[in-house]
Amino acid sequence: MRRTQIVALLVVLALAVAMVPAFAADIVGMPVGNLPKAGNVEFNYIYWREPVPGLSHIGVAEVYYGITDQLEINTLTFAAQGRGTETELNVSYAVLPETAQKPSLIVGATNLAEKGARALPGQAAPNAKVSPFALSAYNVMVPQGGPPSLTNPLIRLHLGYGSEMHADKVFGGVQFLVDPHLGGAILNYQGQPAYMLTLMPKPGVPLEITGGTLQGEKFLRVGYVWTR
Repeated sequence: MRRTQIVALLVVLALAVAMVPAFAADIVGMPVGNLPKAGNVEFNYIYWREPVPGLSHIGVAEVYYGITDQLEINTLTFAAQGRGTETELNVSYAVLPETAQKPSLIVGATNLAEKGARALPGQAAPNAKVSPFALSAYNVMVPQGGPPSLTNPLIRLHLGYGSEMHADKVFGGVQFLVDPHLGGAILNYQGQPAYMLTLMPKPGVPLEITGGTLQGEKFLRVGYVWTR
């Protein structure tokens, strides 16, 4: 889903800045401003039910690795029911890391091996070229004096632009944390909104379970982070 030209599902990525409790979210193929820490490995599996008529499900496996705090590589493997698998390789680099005072500036490229094949049955395949992008992310609200809550939330914004597979469009959205156990996101990629909630069963344990909707259909995601 972490990514059709619009195959979009939720994915958990990394920790937010400023030493606050955080989680992360994006839609498949949509870069976001959450890079893993150096040496950390993040894995997500997403199950999307009936994305188009005649296709019972699609699965996406995502692996993210922090080479440094500013450089990430990741792979997305798409497995549509009865149609084999396809893997794309992507990279992101924080030219300007995020601080408590300033948003980040991240550049990167999707589909480095030019093998991406995100089209679902009945949809035109996207341009399978290397697809550059640039984006920014920032915590516009950080919990003060205690854990996140409805009245003291973490709110994080993402805004970017990409070409080729990203359709020469603006993308982004908002993610939020309203409890140490509960967060969510509303994101938009190529005109397709996704709505999701994420449960963190035990704070301090890097396991996340996400449910949401995209194009009127439900998806489920499970994510885990191995820290160095």
